[in-house]
Order: sequence, then C-alpha cells, then structure tokens
Amino acid sequence: MTYKIAYFFEHPTLSGGERSFLEAINNLDRKRFEPIAICPESGLLHDELKRRNIHMIFHSMAQQKKPDASHFKDIPMELASKISGLNINLIHANSLSTSCYSGAIGSFLNIPSIGHIREIQKLSTACKNRLSCNTILIAVSKAAAESLISQGIAKEKVRVVHNSINSDLFCSDPECPSKTFRSEIAANPDTPLIGFVGQICIRKGIDSFLKAAAVVAKDFNDAKFIIIGRRFSRKAESMQLEEDLHEMANSKTLKGRVIFTGYRNDVPRIMKYLDLLVLPARQDPFPRVILEAMATGLPVVATNVG
Repeated sequence: MTYKIAYFFEHPTLSGGERSFLEAINNLDRKRFEPIAICPESGLLHDELKRRNIHMIFHSMAQQKKPDASHFKDIPMELASKISGLNINLIHANSLSTSCYSGAIGSFLNIPSIGHIREIQKLSTACKNRLSCNTILIAVSKAAAESLISQGIAKEKVRVVHNSINSDLFCSDPECPSKTFRSEIAANPDTPLIGFVGQICIRKGIDSFLKAAAVVAKDFNDAKFIIIGRRFSRKAESMQLEEDLHEMANSKTLKGRVIFTGYRNDVPRIMKYLDLLVLPARQDPFPRVILEAMATGLPVVATNVG
C-alpha cells in the first residue's frame, strides 16, 4: 500500500522550513509514501517541487492579507474540496500558520493531521483552538514545545523532532572553482570574513549584526561582513528594515566593508570561506544554519532564543 501525504506550505520561498521538508523528501521511501504538496502557484519552492516531480495543489493564502473569521472558513473548505478525491492518508502542515488550517481540513475529511511548529510566538485563543484540532503537533525544539504547552496546548499532543541536514554537503572538502568566493568579493586570503546567513526580516536581528560589526571593525580594520540572504516579505516594516540596513552599512565605520550577496543557492560552498557565523536572532527555535555551520566546522556566535 502507498500512503499519500499532503504537505502544506505557506510561503513560495526556500527558507529553513521548506529546506527541512525537501531534506525529508530526499529520504522518503517513494515506494511506500507519495508526497503531494499544497503550496503557492509559483516561486522557488514550486520550482524545486516540480524538479522532484511532486504533484502540487495550489492555495490562495497569499492573497489573504488580513486573515479573519471568513478567511479561516474559506481556506480549509477550498483546500478540502481540492484534495477530497485524492485519497489522502495524512496532512502535514509545515508552519504554525498552516497548522491552524490543517486540523480543520483533516477534521472535515476525517483524516489525521500533523502541525509542524517552527516558531515561538504568542498564540491567540482562536489560534490555540485551531492548532489543537491537529492529531499531533511537532515542535522543532524543546523551547518551541514548552512555549506551546505553557500557552495551553495539551502536552500529550506535542512531540519534539529536531531539524536535520545532509551534513555531507557541508563537511566535504571545498571545491576549487576558477573563481572562489573570496575572489568574488575581492577579499584577500587572510581577510577575516564574518557572515550572517538567513532571510532579511526583523526577527533575524541583522540590525544587531551590523551594530556589532561597527564595534568589531574598529579593532579589525580589514574584516568584511557578509550578509547572505534576501527579503521576501512585502510588509512596509520589512522594506523599511532593508533600507535601514543599507544605511547602516554605508556609515563611516562600515562603508565598503559590508557585502549583501542576496539569495544564494551555494551556501555550503560559501560557508567554507567564512571565519565566523553570527546569528543574532530575536526568536528562532532551531535554525538550520547553525547545524550547517557546525557541520562545516565554522565557529558560531548566536543569541540564546530557543
């Protein structure tokens, strides 16, 4: 028998949560389990799923800018209608937001559902009730699990399953392309490279990274500070943050020493050229990038936030 699992994604991007899923798909016994993706209709995630020949069902969550009671009612019914004839055996939501919908869809179709919680945040009463409709909630760390339970989620519903990575990608010897990352950014072999890897958003604390960089730059006048990642959010506060970061990078102390690489799909290679990874997140229960740095042998400075 082949079991069909519908994996439910909120965003079209390829951030930590999506990459964790793809890592699982790579190791899924496709003779026993058939993955089906519920996801946005375009974007980096869509392209990766298509490359892996995974059947996709598209949702309209991205069009709902201000979720309310009617929005919550519409989305589960829309998706339940789309998947009702596919003989799905399990729904696995890949984020806190999608986990608020998966329980309702599962209840309507009378199939079990899993909510994968990758965030620590304050939950509204409505959110707690919706999360509790899932059969099981997976928390990516003990801290994430404790946050759920302390806010009223039944302890017996919560399981801790840590994120994982393919360490072979990170602990192998560096490739020797004609143009190394250091030459790409015009850095000498002995120039200290201090990096941040992640999405450009408020909770990642990149403003703190640049404030610290300004202090470090005074003692290490040849160090360069690398910000690897891009902004996906179109919220005004996120766009303002990006502007503020570029303004900080153009300050007298840091001018010419901060490099924004944008989104990169060769992070395993780049990490081998860094001397230090910094993750000053304000909230991040189990960041994959720290695992990746550890597999590379790269020292890490991080905030203790889950």
